[in-house]
Amino acid sequence: MFNEITIGYVTVHHYIDELNDIVTQNIGRGETGESLVLYRDSNGEIRYVTALRFDDDRDLYRPVSELDSNRIEPLSLGGISGMGTSFTDYRGGKVFGAYRYIKNAEIGLVAKMDEE
Repeated sequence: MFNEITIGYVTVHHYIDELNDIVTQNIGRGETGESLVLYRDSNGEIRYVTALRFDDDRDLYRPVSELDSNRIEPLSLGGISGMGTSFTDYRGGKVFGAYRYIKNAEIGLVAKMDEE
């Protein structure tokens, strides 16, 4: 049996445009699938870090409404991970999705597609 010990750490740094290119490649995600990266700004507002697939303005850093308790984006920053159906997204439609909070980077990840 091996004893687990930490011998070091690795960090990866990306410029925002590189991260956006990686996350927003929609190959294999069907007509409605997309991935999102989110964070909380210094005022506590949730904002998108990556471009939205269905937003013609490609508005990075747009704030996310937390008024709808079923929105998948805020769940990604809630300190837990999960998945499910009948979430809503920034377009107001029902989506199936998975979300994960990355504690060390203080970001949320979402992968989702329309339920239809």
